[in-house]
Amino acid sequence: MPAIIWLALVGIVFIGIRVLFWLEGIHRISVTKANALGCLTPFFTLILAYFVLGQKPLIWQWLSLIPMIIGVVFLTAPEPKEEVLTLV
Repeated sequence: MPAIIWLALVGIVFIGIRVLFWLEGIHRISVTKANALGCLTPFFTLILAYFVLGQKPLIWQWLSLIPMIIGVVFLTAPEPKEEVLTLV
């Protein structure tokens, strides 16, 4: 039973740290970009499972990363600047 208490305490601390980083992040970049970058969690989970746990991902898991990465690239790309035409 004491292990559960420590596990819950550490979980609460890490959730608190994550929320603080999230709040600091959305002050520095837009919420849309922060949310897009947060969607990369499955990508990092798949990579860590491969390298740390030695689990071999299926081809469908690798293929599912392609649209996710494309979407994040589109959402985080800088907006094109509009040219203003002036009559001289």
